[in-house]
Amino acid sequence: MKKINILLAVVLSFSLYQGVSAEPNQQTKQMVDNIVSQLEAQSKILSDPKILAAQANQQYLYFQALIKAGFTEKQAMQLLVASAGAAKS
Repeated sequence: MKKINILLAVVLSFSLYQGVSAEPNQQTKQMVDNIVSQLEAQSKILSDPKILAAQANQQYLYFQALIKAGFTEKQAMQLLVASAGAAKS
């Protein structure tokens, strides 16, 4: 969701940079259409159950590795959450 907000901000910023016009030019329309298509494809791919299962497994393995390295479960969870948040930025 954060990526969508960032992309929308970029599109809006670009639109404002182009000038305050009621009719965006053809290049801007095409760019917006491309971004929308990319977001739809990304959403479809990231909602695939196989990909979600692989991501969950990867996070679980990371959590287990942190515990094996000597972190408490609480510390491991904090690191897991922090790394997940950093990956979305």
